[in-house]
Amino acid sequence: MKKPNNSLDKNKRTSKVTNSISTFKKEMYLDLFTLRERPVSDDYLFKLALEWITVALNDETMLTLDDFLILKGLSRKTMMSWCRRCDVLMEAHNHVTMIIGNRREKGMLTKKLDSTGVLRSMHMYDDRWVKADEWRASLSTKILGAGNTVTIVEMEKFADADLLETKKED
Repeated sequence: MKKPNNSLDKNKRTSKVTNSISTFKKEMYLDLFTLRERPVSDDYLFKLALEWITVALNDETMLTLDDFLILKGLSRKTMMSWCRRCDVLMEAHNHVTMIIGNRREKGMLTKKLDSTGVLRSMHMYDDRWVKADEWRASLSTKILGAGNTVTIVEMEKFADADLLETKKED
C-alpha cells in the first residue's frame, strides 16, 4: 500500500499540507465546543457557507447572525476572518443577513416581534434602514438648525381658590 505524499513547504510563512486526498492551507481555529484547535480548509468554508444559508432559510427562530455561530461553536472574529478569506462565505454572509433582516422586518409588521427592539437594530441587517436613519437624523438637524427653539415655562402652583361653585351632593 502506498503512503500519501505529505510535504511541508518550509520557504513560505503559511505552510501547505499536500496529500493524495486534498490540498489545503494549514490554518487552525479554536472549536468552542471542544476548546481544541482544528484545521480549516477551503472545502470546509464552502460547505459551511451552504449550511449557513440552509439553516437561515429553514430555521424561523434564527433572528441574528450569531445564532448560527453559536450553533457551530464559532466566534465572530473567526467567522469574519474566514469571510475576508473566502468570497463564497462572504456572499453567504450577505445573503443570510438579508434573510434575517427580512424575517425580522416581517415579524415586526405582523406584530410577532417587538417593533421597538427590531427598529433599533434593523440597520445591521439592511442598508435601506441605514439610509432611512440618516435621513431622519438630517431632518432633526434641519429642524434644530432652522432657528426653532424650545422654550420651557415653569408655572407656579396657585393656592386653591373657591372661585368655582362646587356641586352639592344630595
